[in-house]
Amino acid sequence: PDENTDASGEWFELYNVTDKPLELSGVVLSDLSSSEVVSPDQSLVIEANSYLVFAKSDGYGGEVPPAWVFSTISLNNGGDTIGLNLDETTVIDSVDYTSGAYAAGVAMQLSADGFGADLNDDVEWWCAADTDQGNGDLGTPGLANTSCWD
Repeated sequence: PDENTDASGEWFELYNVTDKPLELSGVVLSDLSSSEVVSPDQSLVIEANSYLVFAKSDGYGGEVPPAWVFSTISLNNGGDTIGLNLDETTVIDSVDYTSGAYAAGVAMQLSADGFGADLNDDVEWWCAADTDQGNGDLGTPGLANTSCWD
């Protein structure tokens, strides 16, 4: 983030590429240095073909409220890996990112043309967001991403 601090403005989103809702209660979010269990005592569903926002705070700056506020992981500005895991060792999917690729306040986005377990692992399908998320930072948390080639 640029308009918010890292402590309040960090966010990421998941997209459900399937045609059915998926229950996320009990999955583990991780970065390279920590992890946390998501909603172990309550249901957290990502609807079919839909986005779900995870943020460091409710006031992260996007229009769509976060479905889960994470407290343990921190999106390292020097590069990191964000993981969605079935448990502490079984990775469902993960994304690596490095520092310096984008300016402060510009989210890294997966092209609208690149959804899929294999495509999201290829750096060629990622680009700098170009849509104001509502507070001056660029990104589309919880909303459709744009194409990287339009």
